[in-house]
Amino acid sequence: MTGSMARTSLLTAQQVADWTALSSAGIRRMTRRGQVPGAVNVGTTDRPAWRYDPQQVAAWMCAR
Repeated sequence: MTGSMARTSLLTAQQVADWTALSSAGIRRMTRRGQVPGAVNVGTTDRPAWRYDPQQVAAWMCAR
């Protein structure tokens, strides 16, 4: 990563839930269904730990 590139912090499912007024369980369920863009699994297949790109989540919310 070069010095000119901005580092973006990823959001947790709870942060996305707070931002969207949905439940964190609902966000995780929608993620498993492929309905939430910008989701990245930083855990394992058996125990996923989802993180979300805030820019993609913002665009998704504007489109809803």
